Order: sequence, then C-alpha cells, then structure tokens
Amino acid sequence: MGIVGSTVGSGSSNAAGTPIPYVVNVTQAAYANTGAATITVPVPAGLEGGDLVIIAGTTRNSFLADPSTSGWTQLYEVGVKASGAAPDDPLAATNDVGVLWWKVATDGEPATYDCVVTDDGTDGQVLTCMVVRNASSIQSVYSIDGAKVAPSLNATAGDALVSVHGLAFGINGTLPNAPDGMYTIAAQHEATSDVGQAIGFEYIHTTEATGTRTWQSSWAGTDTVYTSMFRIS
Repeated sequence: MGIVGSTVGSGSSNAAGTPIPYVVNVTQAAYANTGAATITVPVPAGLEGGDLVIIAGTTRNSFLADPSTSGWTQLYEVGVKASGAAPDDPLAATNDVGVLWWKVATDGEPATYDCVVTDDGTDGQVLTCMVVRNASSIQSVYSIDGAKVAPSLNATAGDALVSVHGLAFGINGTLPNAPDGMYTIAAQHEATSDVGQAIGFEYIHTTEATGTRTWQSSWAGTDTVYTSMFRIS
C-alpha cells in the first residue's frame, strides 16, 4: 500500500515541475443480497476541496444509480451477461455491471457517498472510493466479456495509471493481483454473493502507449464483469 498517501507523490513533480497526481486514500464497502436499497461507501480520510474523487462499482445481477450528491460524471458503464456470454446492454436485467463516476470535491463533502441499487439488487455489490490529488483530467478504455486484460492507453510522463478489475461468480475467495508494474491498492470480496473488485495503480515515467496489462488471477468462474484502464493527469 506504499503508493497511497504521502509515502509517494505528495511533494513530487514531473520534469516540467508540475505536481504529479497521487492517491490520498481509498475506502471500500461490500454488500450482499441487499434487495432494493441504498448502499454506502465512506469518504476517504484526508479529502480536500479540489481533489479528484472516483467511485468504482462492481455488481452481480444488479445496477447502481448515480451517487446521490451532486457533481458526479459517469466515465463508463459496462455489462456482461451473468452466464459469461457475449457483452450486453448494461441495463439488461441479466447483467453484471461495472460503473465508474468521478467528481471534483468541494469543501463541503459528506461523510459517506450513497448509491441506490436499482433492479432487485439481490446478488451483491462492491464500491471503491479513491481520492486523488494534483489531478486535472481523466480518461478511460475498458474491455468486457471475461477479459483479464486492461487495454492500452496513450500516457504522458507523470500521469497516474489506474486499472479496475471486477469479478462476479467463481472467485472462490481469491482476488487477483495487479498486472506487472502496478500496485494493488485496494481489493474487496463479498463472499455471500461472490462479487469482487480490485484496483491497480502505477506512475508513468515515459510518454508512450502503456501497452495492455494482464491481471494475475486464478479465479475459476466465467464472469469477469470488466477490466478498465484509466489515466489521471
């Protein structure tokens, strides 16, 4: 976890003297068989106005409405049929879903962020909330339908690279390790519903395409919900 907080980044700059993005803190929350309900993730400690706040959600057979507080932008919403078949519309009732939102924090953020579970929400959800400082932009690519491979992005030296890996069914209690070169900064498994999510992080030192990154997992099921890669600069 040395990549989180002041151990890396709080006083660091790139070659041009621009402060580089760094992770202040991360929180996670997992829910099983909630039914139609509101689920909550704590706001990470150390949040300040102007920080970038990211919420990543992974669900099994349920869907999440936008967080209840204002200012959120959805970066992506992806889904795969619960059978592990071809990718499908994220709003279809048989889907597992991965979704990510971001916002710039104000000085009056609440103690928790809430998301309403739509559909019946019977099969569990995992939320991760991450606070990033010195960030001004975010962009992403993603893959679905059982892929463990995070797609390549064009990145600039000093960027932060983040991958979200969502899993549902057949995890067997073993969450994946981040791809080579990345740190696992958060991982959560909700055992009752067998849904999980892991976050990988890396600093980019050279301006170039990142290349694909493969998560190292031994999960037995067919339902990787999605694998995303996004760049923070």
